[in-house]
Amino acid sequence: MICSVCRHCGLCEGSESKKNISVLADFSGLENLKGDNSLPLNFVGIAFDIGTTSIAANLFTLKDGILVSSAGEENCQVEFGSDVVSRISFSSSPSGLEKLHKSILSQIEKISKKLILSSQNFFVENRRGRAVLKRIVISGNTAMESFVLGISAASLAQFPFSLPSKFGFSVQANELWNFETIPLDCDFYFAPAVESFVGGDTVCAMIACGFLEKDKNKFLADIGTNCELCVYSADSNKIFCASTSAGPAFEGYGIECGIPAQEGAIAKIEILENKKIKSYILGNGKAIGICGTGILSAVSEFVKSGIIDSFGSFVSEREKIILKDEIYICQKDIRNFQLAKSAVLTGLEILSEKSGCKSGTLYLAGGFGSLLDIKDACAVKMIPSFLSEKTFAAGNASLCGASILLLNLDLRKSACELAENSVHVDLAQDKSFEGLYIKNLNFK
Repeated sequence: MICSVCRHCGLCEGSESKKNISVLADFSGLENLKGDNSLPLNFVGIAFDIGTTSIAANLFTLKDGILVSSAGEENCQVEFGSDVVSRISFSSSPSGLEKLHKSILSQIEKISKKLILSSQNFFVENRRGRAVLKRIVISGNTAMESFVLGISAASLAQFPFSLPSKFGFSVQANELWNFETIPLDCDFYFAPAVESFVGGDTVCAMIACGFLEKDKNKFLADIGTNCELCVYSADSNKIFCASTSAGPAFEGYGIECGIPAQEGAIAKIEILENKKIKSYILGNGKAIGICGTGILSAVSEFVKSGIIDSFGSFVSEREKIILKDEIYICQKDIRNFQLAKSAVLTGLEILSEKSGCKSGTLYLAGGFGSLLDIKDACAVKMIPSFLSEKTFAAGNASLCGASILLLNLDLRKSACELAENSVHVDLAQDKSFEGLYIKNLNFK
């Protein structure tokens, strides 16, 4: 369910009523969230989305596929590096890989314990006995899955980049680590990867967005520091994938007042008729910074109001614009945003050309993609104009896909086939990329 008001939770009532809630008919992956009636009532599984910045998890009953509890928190590996490259570099240092491995497994165990505890009331009230953890699915980029598995990701740091593993297999908990609370026979499944920088999280997102349904053109943009882009062509029955570095602006980093999408973050602004700026703050409290969607919204409003020109420069001699209290946007912030939005647009345009798809439905995934206003994205030329009318927020599609692979074992083979048969497009080696990228820096 996608809310046309906030495009995030799928449950909000909007400003007045629930009439704004709609079900995406072609979001068919959600239909695969089914259980297995042959299993005991107390068997549970947990789907993990291991992001570079944050971790999200869902606990389901395996018998009937009921979502019982969810959790999310910062990836504790940030102490070893804020981005993938720095963590890969750290992993090459003495005992670096072991530290990353133990750190993420320890966090997985803590989150699992937390989810089990928070689900106790459900199991007591429904007389299901004590929850027993039987399955875990790990969805993440190739580096994150490598660290969970405990294998080197050094091949991702040097040309020619190569996959540490294609993943798409299971191991038992006792093969990974000496867990204290996760049963030794608990099954860990690692989502399959397409290529070095198109990992299991992208494959899971494709599954969630219905890429297994071979009916019509589909586009996917999982937007973050590294953007994964996918196109399914109904004419050729092929999937084309690529990745591009957008930088950290979409996640609130590299911005002077930037913060992640959390309580206190300015997520949207509006320039009123009296030229005053109205800020919308997550949690409706005091503004402590601005998140990625806030940057997008601000730049969109600045372009429409003539505060900045089509090249992204302030039209008057000013250094920054105050949004609220001491939170501001400066020229450097706008430049960083331009670099990020151009990477997304250029990647989508090249994949459109390679696949021959000039129409279709675009799904925007990831935290940034969940919260953004589609009109703002169109206003700053972040997505191709031919997709502007059929663009939807898909939320955490990686976690949704991981949840599907947790509950539907039959689709794991399909996931591996999808990954194996996808055509990878190396944008760095594409002759048209540089010229398009420079052109797409502009807002008009």
